[in-house]
Amino acid sequence: METNSVRTIARKLALLVLKLSILAMALSLSSGPQHGLMARGAYESPSNAAEGRAAAPRGPQEQPGGTGGTPGQRPQQPPEIDSSSLSKVASVLAGHRVSQAPTSSRGNNSLSALYWARVRAVPVVVSKDGTGSSVVIIVDTSSQKRHAWVVTNYHVVDDPFIPKDNPKQHFVFLLFYDDTLKNGYFSSDNFAQCWGPSGKQTDWCQGVRNSTRAAWVVATDPSRDLALLSVYDPPPGVTGIQPERIETLQPGDPVAVIGNPKGLLWSLTTGSISQVRTNFPLGTGVGTMVQTQAPVNPGNSGGPLLGPDGNLAGVVYGARVGQMIEVAGEKIQVPAEGLNYAIGVDQVLIFTHGHL
Repeated sequence: METNSVRTIARKLALLVLKLSILAMALSLSSGPQHGLMARGAYESPSNAAEGRAAAPRGPQEQPGGTGGTPGQRPQQPPEIDSSSLSKVASVLAGHRVSQAPTSSRGNNSLSALYWARVRAVPVVVSKDGTGSSVVIIVDTSSQKRHAWVVTNYHVVDDPFIPKDNPKQHFVFLLFYDDTLKNGYFSSDNFAQCWGPSGKQTDWCQGVRNSTRAAWVVATDPSRDLALLSVYDPPPGVTGIQPERIETLQPGDPVAVIGNPKGLLWSLTTGSISQVRTNFPLGTGVGTMVQTQAPVNPGNSGGPLLGPDGNLAGVVYGARVGQMIEVAGEKIQVPAEGLNYAIGVDQVLIFTHGHL
């Protein structure tokens, strides 16, 4: 018991030192504000523009579904999964696909190796009105039951599920990668038939049950468009993605994005860093933003931007939208190609400080 306590204290001290160093680095950056028109990509609809938004007060907010007390607290039991919630999840996931892909390594393909090393740490987030992506940052094995901390965008979880017996608690569903889901097609019927006493015992349904978890929304920070989730007993093989040191990121560095664009689950896109920008509009405030031309689309929001070493460089936020054009009397928003953004990992660490 004493050994576990010492390990827990040492782990928390190490995290605190890392976050304080990142905080000091972030405060030392001093470039002027960069304004842009942002389109957040969690769902199929465009977001509000970011240009001209005033900075909101900083600091994570205690989410009703999360701590309700001192930082670092969380509900002691996972959310109960009821039939009505599962029915809603089934309807939201309808039409989503997992592509067939080999699990064996092919020679020296570093991108393939990176994908398979990280994909289990990128669960799909399912709220009441859509899907997004997320990233596991820590898996805590110090207690008897494994527990994971997951980060995503605030706008991905702003319409959560609410337990009937405790409306102050909010939760969402996470779908982790599972090999048996490959080449699968989600529909309202085939997902719903996997649950309950008479749930189907097919390999696909077993994979659905093994990979689906309900996660508490522990804290949110709309000013950074970030949210922290708490999930009990993540599937075997899930590990956290270590943070990159943002001061080491440079234009030209290769990056990769894993996420769920347009319902195509666990897709990989690649590119490079265009620039690391400070005092950049994000959420309802400003902060560090990593600009990249790695493609992102609706559904990628909340997922990881992986740096040159495969560590977490940022959390995907969205893409810049371009000019409005008029075609046959109808105004159309044209995307600005190659202008995609991720919230810098320093902002993620500042946000999560005090909760881990």
